[in-house]
Amino acid sequence: MNRPLALIFDYGNVLDIPDDWNHWLAERDTLAAEHGLTGRALWEALFTSDAWQQVKRGKISEQEYWDAVLTPLNYQDVHAQKRFVTRFFTGRERVHPEMLALLRELHPHYKLAILSNTHIYDMERWLIEERGLAGIFDLVVSSAQVGMAKPDAEIYRLTLARLGLQPHEALFIDDLVRNTSVAESIGLPCIVFESPAKLRNELEQRGILPVKQEA
Repeated sequence: MNRPLALIFDYGNVLDIPDDWNHWLAERDTLAAEHGLTGRALWEALFTSDAWQQVKRGKISEQEYWDAVLTPLNYQDVHAQKRFVTRFFTGRERVHPEMLALLRELHPHYKLAILSNTHIYDMERWLIEERGLAGIFDLVVSSAQVGMAKPDAEIYRLTLARLGLQPHEALFIDDLVRNTSVAESIGLPCIVFESPAKLRNELEQRGILPVKQEA
């Protein structure tokens, strides 16, 4: 099995995972219940809505997005919306330590990229300023900035073109099969993310880890 030249990571639910999923889900469910929703229904209201489809492709602003999804929950005020967002994402304000260690282990030997469906237009700057990830990623592709989103095949082709690689020369890591299946259909090998430990094990099986030092 040939080692890739680049590893392309999704961000959400891959790098920003909470230390304790059960605790985070319980807190999400509590917040949702305050609005008569299940945790899953709240997640879907935020991230499967028409507004999400628009903001992640840069067609509406971040504030227009939050207005669209939070006004029905009676968060019309910007400050109230910010409090909701802070509460919803508490426990996910950083890259998980095991994932950060993995990125730092890989970076000296492979190109690393982010390919994210996000409302954050300048995600490269956000990763540096808000997550302290300067010098880690060779490329950051924000769906909002490029106007297309996973699982559109063209966003994978764009990412590969910016890396200067053919599909078989890279590896894509995402938590959603709907995203990896399209990537695989264009010849981009994938790993469906489940946990840091399982990802590390998969990278070891593929010969990507441990990194072999050049003689």
